[in-house]
Amino acid sequence: MARLDETRRAPRSTMTARRWATAGVLAILMVPVLVMMPSSNGSVAFAEVQAYFNDFRTMSARMTTKMNGDVVLTMDIVVDAQDRVRLDSGDQFSFIIDPNRQVMLQLFHPQQIAVRVPIQDDDSAASAPALDWLAEIREYQGQSRLIEEVRTIDDEAVLGFRLTDRAVDMTLWATEQGRPVLLEMETGPEGAAATTEIRFSFDQPLDPDRISLAVPQGYSLSAEVDDD
Repeated sequence: MARLDETRRAPRSTMTARRWATAGVLAILMVPVLVMMPSSNGSVAFAEVQAYFNDFRTMSARMTTKMNGDVVLTMDIVVDAQDRVRLDSGDQFSFIIDPNRQVMLQLFHPQQIAVRVPIQDDDSAASAPALDWLAEIREYQGQSRLIEEVRTIDDEAVLGFRLTDRAVDMTLWATEQGRPVLLEMETGPEGAAATTEIRFSFDQPLDPDRISLAVPQGYSLSAEVDDD
């Protein structure tokens, strides 16, 4: 704007005045663009994405692991606000973990057998083997790199954040509002790597019976397993 004022006072050519006016208009138009652009490492936006994994009523996830293009594992995961967890592997088995009561109920569906297993004091939903990724995201304090690619998932544009300070390649895709949609992980050497995709939905209604430690009707309690 100071340049424009000088242009008005200085005896310059019409062409020079037009150039300065154009530059001034472009500078004014660029201000909101620069303000709206995310930071180069996506740290502010990733913090909003990360917050979803610490503050939800319920989180549902479908985890699919492939090796050489073939599906080797599919698991449905539900976590509530108290970190109680249900893991379902098709019609084979289900694990219900209650860290507050320090108990895990194992259900083997074909045999209709239930087993109760105590868990350690420091165990939580995020410490279950199938939920290692949840603990890592919650505790992640390293750099996150915003990926230039913009994807469309379920008719929504999503942005990708690559978590760089970890051994396993992990990319988290989220909406512009910060809601996580998809997590991609890759483990193992190139050419023999296992890839895992986890699709998310948040704050869906949850039947309390799904995370209950009560033995379902028709199942027999086979054993109470001790820590020893």
